[in-house]
Amino acid sequence: MTAVRRFARERGVLVQGWSAFGMDAIIWLMGVEGAVIAAMTQPDFFQELVDIVYDFDRRRTEFMLDVGGVDMVVQRGWYSSTEFWSPALFRRFVLPHLKDLVDLVHQAGTRFAYTMTTGVLALADLLLESRIDLLYYVDPVQDNADLAIVKEKFRGQLAVAGGVNSGVTLARGSHKEIQQAVQTAVQILAPGGGFILAPVDALFPDTPWPSVEAMIEAWRAIREYPMS
Repeated sequence: MTAVRRFARERGVLVQGWSAFGMDAIIWLMGVEGAVIAAMTQPDFFQELVDIVYDFDRRRTEFMLDVGGVDMVVQRGWYSSTEFWSPALFRRFVLPHLKDLVDLVHQAGTRFAYTMTTGVLALADLLLESRIDLLYYVDPVQDNADLAIVKEKFRGQLAVAGGVNSGVTLARGSHKEIQQAVQTAVQILAPGGGFILAPVDALFPDTPWPSVEAMIEAWRAIREYPMS
């Protein structure tokens, strides 16, 4: 971490610490079907498992905060979305521990980000209730998320990252289609701040590099604040 902090200071970049696994860990342990069925038919057992996973998540997060040098803690939430859980099950098994971890991180003066690429609008009120600072990611293709509704829902309450799909738009889109995707994301999500333009949810080994350059080029053309 000493080397990481030095590098971050020299480059002026933010340091993220991915310390919490949540439902991702449970799905890895039990499989999707096993986890969902257990949550519905053996809720007491499932709650105990959720609590055990959270105990490890909290310990890792506390250690990370004690070591210092982390500007933002990130929790994995790919398997916490409505692809797997209803809002009611999310409220019961995910939200309490998520809120507790957010409080812990905020008390340390650090930001908190949550990673979930689908079901964003269906779980929007619960995400707001959790008091996270940043949502990774908003995807207009994979999640079919209406960016205007996302902006209206989260404006001034939490920041969002994303806006441009990687697996479809960057992988197969034309230069013009990529340019349009960037312009749409920035024009809708950027006014007033609270938006980080990013490919959802990563640049993959087979992402065409000309597509990456096209995205950067389009961003440079319209990046100046304030946005009209």
